[in-house]
Amino acid sequence: MCIRKVASPAAGIGSRDETNHCAVSGTVLQFVSSFVVESNPAIKKFTYSRHKPEESVLYKVIQENWLEFQSQVVRDKGYPLPDFVTKEFDEFLRCGILAHGFLRLQREGCHQEHLVAFSCKRRGFCPSCGGRRMNETATHLVDAILPQKPIRQWG
Repeated sequence: MCIRKVASPAAGIGSRDETNHCAVSGTVLQFVSSFVVESNPAIKKFTYSRHKPEESVLYKVIQENWLEFQSQVVRDKGYPLPDFVTKEFDEFLRCGILAHGFLRLQREGCHQEHLVAFSCKRRGFCPSCGGRRMNETATHLVDAILPQKPIRQWG
């Protein structure tokens, strides 16, 4: 099975990983955002489904109240929120939304297409990106940093 990039209409959105991902032979796992493709048919199949952040309660609450909150902070404190805070919120509101950029993937065999929205890759409160980052860090620690012997938490 092979996945290749067909189009990316998000010019000016920011730099994203837009490389071609293709399995030649054997069991190869490839990651494109939250899209996992397995090239070995003996392995359980994975069906991609978009996580739709705009339907979450957190996203709806922030979207409905973000501008009002910013203006209230300026009224109460006399100065706006720091730039890194506004950037975190603004990027969260763009994360996973197809209107803000996506990658179109197409299977070579059946020509089935999937749209994968760009993510914010922020460390703040984005559950999708924070969870992925936590998983990648834990995997790195277990595979590359921690030795292959028992470890105690205190010495």
